[in-house]
Amino acid sequence: MIQERYEKHNLEMQPYRHYLAEYQNMQPEEIGRHLEIPFDKNTRLFHIKFMEKNYTVSHPDLEIHCLDEKDSQAVLCNDIHAKILLLRYFTEGDYMKATGNLLSYRDLPWGEVYYRQFYGRCVMRLARMFGKQPEAFQKAMFRFMVG
Repeated sequence: MIQERYEKHNLEMQPYRHYLAEYQNMQPEEIGRHLEIPFDKNTRLFHIKFMEKNYTVSHPDLEIHCLDEKDSQAVLCNDIHAKILLLRYFTEGDYMKATGNLLSYRDLPWGEVYYRQFYGRCVMRLARMFGKQPEAFQKAMFRFMVG
């Protein structure tokens, strides 16, 4: 019986490797056209905005650099979950014109996949921390918004 070897962060690395391979096999011009993301053929870079920060993303090697802060502080440069989300968008996403309205994961066509995890890790955690202290939540969010 063949036993597959699982590494420490297999839950993250398996999907990351899968979507990275798909991304690398795609034509970047097609990704850019389909998602309306600027792609520079000379530098082989996409120019994207992720969580209010501007980034460059190379194709096919997925080198990510933040234009607004140090790469060491930028979520998309360091967080494997954010990279998987980006790769899934590049490989499976559909362009949606911005409306100016905030959307929850549930409102997005593929969002239900992530909603349960988001609800447990974010919504319920905030509810436990601030459920009976709305003023403390408001104060924390104000600090977050103004930096």
